[in-house]
Amino acid sequence: MYAAELLVKVVCAGMLASLCDDTDRHRYRLAHRLIRADGVGEWAATLDEILIGPAAQCISEEARTEQRELTQKCNPGDWQYDSVICLDSCLRTLDKQREGFPFKLEGKRWFLLFTELRNRTRAHGATSPSLCSQICPHLEKPIRLVIENFSLLKREWAYLHRNLSGTRELGDASLDFSREHGAGTGSNKRNCDFPAFPENDFEPLLTAEEAAAHLRLHPKTLQKLARQGQVPCMRPGKYWLFRLSSLDVWLRAQENHCSQPFCVK
Repeated sequence: MYAAELLVKVVCAGMLASLCDDTDRHRYRLAHRLIRADGVGEWAATLDEILIGPAAQCISEEARTEQRELTQKCNPGDWQYDSVICLDSCLRTLDKQREGFPFKLEGKRWFLLFTELRNRTRAHGATSPSLCSQICPHLEKPIRLVIENFSLLKREWAYLHRNLSGTRELGDASLDFSREHGAGTGSNKRNCDFPAFPENDFEPLLTAEEAAAHLRLHPKTLQKLARQGQVPCMRPGKYWLFRLSSLDVWLRAQENHCSQPFCVK
């Protein structure tokens, strides 16, 4: 069940990343929706909106193949059709009276069906252990069908992170399901060739105005935070000075407590 939930979120995140920027800011709106999502159903609904909703027009040309794989009508024998039918068989273990499907099915139904299955087997709708043991063998096959056939999961994935100091780190986030769990040696993160101050040199210090520009705060707000000891800083003389690396660490800590943002008293 956890593997299927992870699969839903990975596919949704991948299709979200395929959206190009537009004036309606669809990618930002949907990313914000996922950040505030309180269940896997929100992820499945967001994926559905990416594929056939207003945001679909913003999918990049390179990702149109994945869009077609999940939205086109498929026949018995296609991995999309078979994966949906296998997942439906899990639900039929819980409800023998479920209605049948049409002759052709879209692959995107898989994600909505899993949401239904997950909700019926967790929390207040939790089933007995005996029923769960009957579902598990049927659940593995539809998961494998998606993993082994969906084009999105065969692409090279990367995670690009930019620090406040201006350096960027590129992490290899490719999904290689053929490797054994835990395989691979060494770090999968490498520094990109972007301008930054040399590693062995003294890190430049920023004034309150310069640091505030990076944080998108008013300089007086940043100075007030400095006086209250809420932000890393130094004051060797008359003026407050800041290090970008220290501000980056502080900002990451604020992200971990985003439900209770810092305030100036």
